[in-house]
This record gives sequence, C-alpha cells and structure tokens, in this order.
Amino acid sequence: MLIKKIIFTFLVFLALISCGFKEEKPKQTNRILDSSITEFTFPDSVYINENFYGHIKYDSSLDSLNLDDIDTRFTLFYLTNEKEVSSLDEIKKLKHNVFIDTTGSGHFSFKIIFDKYGENILSGVVEDKIFFKQTDENESFLIRTKETIVTKDIRVIKRPLNEENKI
Repeated sequence: MLIKKIIFTFLVFLALISCGFKEEKPKQTNRILDSSITEFTFPDSVYINENFYGHIKYDSSLDSLNLDDIDTRFTLFYLTNEKEVSSLDEIKKLKHNVFIDTTGSGHFSFKIIFDKYGENILSGVVEDKIFFKQTDENESFLIRTKETIVTKDIRVIKRPLNEENKI
C-alpha cells in the first residue's frame, strides 16, 4: 500500500512538472519566398553602429531560356534595414543599398550598419532583369524581370564593455 502511494505521488508530481513546461518552437529568422536563394548568411545578433557583413547566393541559372536570345542581363540586390518589404517598388521608396552582380555568378557580398537597438529587420530583393535581343528594329525590347524577396530578423545589441577594446 505504501508503494502504491509513493508511485501515485510520484506520477502526480511528474504530471504537474511536465505541464509547467511548454516547448517553444524556435523563431524562424530567415524568410525566403523563393527557392532561387540558395544561401543567405548574416548573424542573428549584431552590435549597434558597427559594420556587419553578409552573403547571399542567387541561383542565376536560366532554365529554358536560350542564351543566344539574350542581349543583356543585370542582377541586383537591394537591401534595407528600415522595414520588411514585399516588393522591389516598396524597397526603392526606402533608404537602401544596391549591390550589383558583376560576374553573373549570383553571389552578393554586402555590409550594413544597424542604428536602432532591439528587434530589427534585414530585408532585401534580388532583381534579375533580362533584356532580349530585338528580332526587328521596329519592335521594343522584350524584358523579363524576376524579383526574389529575402527577410531576416536581427537583434541589435550594445557591445559588452569587456569587448569594446578588442575591435
């Protein structure tokens, strides 16, 4: 009888303890709306008013397009820390930086400074613009534009006093 009371008490205690703990899912910090972004590297936490470097890799393969039909191609990466954006037009209205893929590899290295403490947003748009060759001089250029949006939650903190002299 004493063993049953001990086991019962232990089970009730175990149930009470386990109900008090809620498993929290980790916050998703990267939001990439297109599989064309194959890599997005930037720290989750940064120090206020300091340069931090990141890297993004855009899959610039052309799928079904014929290379002979292409006249010019530009791939640009627009980046802001003002707010989360949902389009190229929206980011162009904000303070932003533009990075150009000059090699056609789809690699963009960037740096950015955050000047507000707390939770911030790093938001960007890759613009892939293809100008096709004219088949007739009387025709206008045919342009294909693809926008790919990336967003990351960033925590901005003050550098600890013991680290200030290590820069």
